Parts: sequence; structure tokens; C-alpha cells
Amino acid sequence: MKAHPELQYGLLFAPLIRSAAKDLESDDLSEHQALREALFLFQKNLAERVLLPKRVSFHILDILSNQFRFLNRNPTRATRFCTRPFFRDALVFFKFDNLVNELGQEELILEWTEDLKALPPQPKHQNQRSGRRSGSRRPRQHRQRRN
Repeated sequence: MKAHPELQYGLLFAPLIRSAAKDLESDDLSEHQALREALFLFQKNLAERVLLPKRVSFHILDILSNQFRFLNRNPTRATRFCTRPFFRDALVFFKFDNLVNELGQEELILEWTEDLKALPPQPKHQNQRSGRRSGSRRPRQHRQRRN
């Protein structure tokens, strides 16, 4: 299975973004606002060297800002959270983060994985990230030449 670019960038740059967010939290910003601001500053600095589409950075923000939901597992909200478009990438990120930082949340990861397996399968024609059908674009129309 191929990882989405959003997940790849998130795994690669998360430590930098999180450390910048920790520095900003002391400036009267909430954790989510600090994370958003750190990601914005990171994207602005990174844009000089690498083109990172906003779609990717918003997906990274979704992945990083929803990590606390995995720790505070509420069975009634778990199903709804599992249906979010970024959930699979966020769960993979949580697994990697748990492995790297040795958080010892293996049982919790197993519960979330079971919740994910219990969901009905997504239709194959649906694009997982955008929710649009893959063939939803209209075919390109060519102008006819005048004689």
C-alpha cells in the first residue's frame, strides 16, 4: 500500500512543527491555534525550497491536531471519527508516533484498528481524500474550427 504525500510530509516534518507549536503555545495561543500557526510559518519557510500545496498542509494539520482524539477514546464518538477522510492517515501517524516515542499505547491502537475494521467498506469509486468520484470531471471539449 502506498502512503499519501500528506502522511509522508506529516511524518517527516511533525517533530519540527510540534516544537515550533510548543514555542508558540506560551504566547496566549491554544494548542490547536499554536499548531495551525506553526504549520503556517513552516509552510511559508518551506515554500522557498519546496512547493507544498495548501491541500497537503491542511491534511497535515488534520492529522496532527486530531492526535489527542486517539488518547481520549469515546466509544460513542469513535465511529464518527473513523469516518473522517483523514482518519486512516491519522491512525497510521499515531502508530508511528507511538512506536518512535515508545508511548505504550498498543492496546489502544488495537481498539482503533478494530473500530476501523467494523466500518462498512468505502465504495471503490470514491476518492478517499476528497470524497469526490475519481471520474467526476467533465471531458475536455474542443472548439470546432470554422471553415
